[in-house]
Amino acid sequence: MTTNSDLTAIWSRLERLGVRQGWSAAPEPPAPETTTTARSRRGPAIEELEPGRLVDNARGRFFLGERRYPLDHGHGRLPLGDALAHGARAAAEFAGPRLDLTRAAFIDTETTGLAGGTGTYTFLIGVGRVQDDHFCLEQYFMRDHGEEPAMLVALRERLAGLTGVVSFNGRAFDMPLLDTRLTCNRLSWPLADAPHLDLLLPARRLWRARLDSCALGSLESHVLGVRRTWEDVPGHVIPSLYFQYLQDGDARSMSCVFYHNVIDILSMVTLAGVMGDRLAGPDAPDLHAVDQYSLGRLYESWGRVDEAAAAYRRALADALPPDIQQAARRQFALLCKRQEWWEEALTIWQVVVVEDHTTIYAHVEIAKYYEHRVRDPDTAAHYTRQALDRVTATGFPATRAECRALRDELEHRLRRLERKQSSRSETDT
Repeated sequence: MTTNSDLTAIWSRLERLGVRQGWSAAPEPPAPETTTTARSRRGPAIEELEPGRLVDNARGRFFLGERRYPLDHGHGRLPLGDALAHGARAAAEFAGPRLDLTRAAFIDTETTGLAGGTGTYTFLIGVGRVQDDHFCLEQYFMRDHGEEPAMLVALRERLAGLTGVVSFNGRAFDMPLLDTRLTCNRLSWPLADAPHLDLLLPARRLWRARLDSCALGSLESHVLGVRRTWEDVPGHVIPSLYFQYLQDGDARSMSCVFYHNVIDILSMVTLAGVMGDRLAGPDAPDLHAVDQYSLGRLYESWGRVDEAAAAYRRALADALPPDIQQAARRQFALLCKRQEWWEEALTIWQVVVVEDHTTIYAHVEIAKYYEHRVRDPDTAAHYTRQALDRVTATGFPATRAECRALRDELEHRLRRLERKQSSRSETDT
């Protein structure tokens, strides 16, 4: 979360560049007829600051930022070429085999608001793609509202040659908003039927158990090894910076927004590559124990039992936070039970009985095992009584109603086991 002191520091940097602070907390976008470009500009134009060119087409003019990176360019933990190669595994797993990252558009937008709807504009659209031996990054920028048609026509022409989409939260935000802006200009989204890899969804599955946030900035700091420079600005201040640019035409603050957009797209490439590395399996190097647990959950959801089991074993062999350790033991033991790996399941349940005094599920599972599979009601009754003692003890972490329900269930099980014990004794005599 950005604090007031953070915002003060951001504006101090911008003011050193000559940018005037004149935005309110929730500014309204200027009407198109009141926007300014060259007429009353108070600072340099965007084409004087950013690499690129002005583009003219049948619908007007806009600015196109252009950057090219060799595939050996390092961004965080991986060079771009390696990230694209490793990311092919993530693309296949999460978006299907049709998605070819070398023919996909990595898309990120900067907008006039976060609410969406027809009143929200995508004033900057970044598109990264592979061309020859480079990663090319184009930034479609409308210097005022009147340049939107020309910008969108050129964007459609560029995307028409690509076959897939990679985004970060694009399914929920970027793509619907782009579709809306295209529709408002009587245009259609050219990649509507193309495979789409939204990196936010797999990122949550892989890292949510370890990280407080799976926002791209958090992933950059904790997973990707990316450090942004002083040029960056927080995403939530970008609409205000654009509204100020529309008023005074000074593009110096827009250079910070262009930088923010560039890093977002390059980080998406690296993120896809790191995901691919993670999906190489539980033997992937430098895999955090909590991430091993998350990987196990992911493999299990896909029905890949052996890979899930390997990930759970690696996670439990390492140091885990107590809550994750409890969850990993429970999940892995349940997997073992379903696969009838009884020896491994029993070992885990016995460890839980000894070490975890906040639950009784392991007692119950052991009791079920001895009652139904070993036909040993004596041992089953022993663990049932232990569970009953724990539930009725002071301080058991459950509500009174929950304790009552557990006690009733355990007493019912114990009566059944005692009948079996009695029947066995009569048979023996």
